[in-house]
Amino acid sequence: MSGCSCNTCPTCATQTFRNAVLPGLSAADAVMATLDMAPYSVSIITRRWSGGRPKSGTPGDTVLQLPPWIVCKEVTEDQVRQSGGRFEIGDLWVGPIRPYFTGPSCNGVPGAPGGFTQEQLNPIIEAGDESTEIIYRVRQTHGLGSGTNGDYDLHRLHADDPLEYMLLLRRHHQTRDPVTPLGL
Repeated sequence: MSGCSCNTCPTCATQTFRNAVLPGLSAADAVMATLDMAPYSVSIITRRWSGGRPKSGTPGDTVLQLPPWIVCKEVTEDQVRQSGGRFEIGDLWVGPIRPYFTGPSCNGVPGAPGGFTQEQLNPIIEAGDESTEIIYRVRQTHGLGSGTNGDYDLHRLHADDPLEYMLLLRRHHQTRDPVTPLGL
């Protein structure tokens, strides 16, 4: 983990444990990306329709691509049975995702930022805005086709851990933008 080595400037002396640890965790995550072992690609798409409502007019997409080391796992049948209705078959856990941070700084020189804000992971649609939809697109990047390829809704953003966020995604009940399986 990089940072100031002086340990005497006001910035270093007041550094929180969270801000000191997140850059190192993020760097370790990035090493996983270089191994090209991530089986899934996850994108958060904010789609605005020119006609004022979904499927009306021309769509304009803003895409936030999550890093390739983000893990995507299906909720197990046991978790569904024991959840009391919180989970459904086909739900996906996505994460851990690092919360937004700025790297260690020294003498007023800020460190490099990283991670994601809750607003990036759960974009806010203004009240009354019927022309915008949020799509969480999951695609398998390695191996044979997968039943997890498709478009999802955010069911819950778990943001109670200071070092990681988790997304719980639920498949669209009516797919707005069909996804074809990746070719073999």
